Order: sequence, then C-alpha cells, then structure tokens
Amino acid sequence: QYLAARGIDTTRAVQVLLAAEHQLSTGTPERKAQIFAKLAQDYGIDLYELAESSDAEVVTPEMAQIQQRIGNIERGLAGEQQQAAARVQQDAESQVKVFTEAKDDAGNLLRPHLGKVATAMGRLIGEDSKLTLQEAYENAVWGNPALRKVSLAKQRAAPVTKSAKAQKAKPAKEPSLRDTVAAAYGSTQRAGI
Repeated sequence: QYLAARGIDTTRAVQVLLAAEHQLSTGTPERKAQIFAKLAQDYGIDLYELAESSDAEVVTPEMAQIQQRIGNIERGLAGEQQQAAARVQQDAESQVKVFTEAKDDAGNLLRPHLGKVATAMGRLIGEDSKLTLQEAYENAVWGNPALRKVSLAKQRAAPVTKSAKAQKAKPAKEPSLRDTVAAAYGSTQRAGI
C-alpha cells in the first residue's frame, strides 16, 4: 500500500532493491560510496554534518558531484511519478463522470440517488477496494432505509409496466402456466426475496 500510494510499481521497486544489494555486495569501492551517498540523501542524512560530528573522513568533491547527479535523477523520477499520478487521477475522474451521467433508453439517470449516497459509496470502497462503482452504489442505496423503499417500489412497479407494454404489443392470449411461474419467479428475484 505504501508503494502504491507513492505511485511506485512494486515489481520495479524490488528490482531496484535487489540491484542495489548486489552493487553493495560486489561493487567497486567507488560504486559502494555512490550508493551509500544516495541512501543518505534519500533518508535526509547530511553526510557533511555526520563527518564533522564523528570526526570521520570528509566527503570529497567527487562525492558531492555524485550526490548532485543523484539529486538530479531523483527530481526527474519525481516528475515522472507526478505525471503518472495525474494520468491516473484523470482516468478515475473520467470514469466517475461516465458513471454519474449514465442514462437509460428513456433518458432517465441510471443512478438517481447518487448525490445522496456518494459519501456512503466512498466509505464502502474504502473498506473494500474490490467493489465496483455500481456495487458500491447498490450497497449504499440498500443501506439507506428510505432509498431502499423507493428502490423496492420501483422494482415492483417495473415488471407491471413491462408487462402492460408487452400486453399492448402482443395480441391477447392466455398466459401458460410456465409463463405465470416464470413471471412470479422473476419478480421475487428482482424484489430480493
């Protein structure tokens, strides 16, 4: 989660760590010093101050130059990470916009209660990141007693409306026992019974 929050690919992070370990184990003294300087910089350790306080050997101008190069590389990587994060945010905003504005064939919003359940949806997705927006919406509507009543009433009315339209479109005929059972079963499924 830490790596994901920073926009870092975990596979790439493991590769970098293993490469650094290999270099520290087998690299030349100069390469080891470069890596050590980079680690110090990454974790905010001032090697000059450390050298002064411990009477250790002073960092050479070459080492300072290497640290400067490393800093430049880090700034470049940080810029790339920011751009990647911006692209992810734009994609997410686009998906939310499509989800919010979706309409049925009659031009009605598919999710009319979205404004009332958006906060609950955010909480649900925060608790279970595998939820889709649609699943979060349905769960949030179901979790609100007033909206649940409206949703159930709409579901119960939908088969009647569809059935009435179907009757107008078809010549009148007596429904078979199979049709009656199928319709009853379908309405109980839609009602969540």
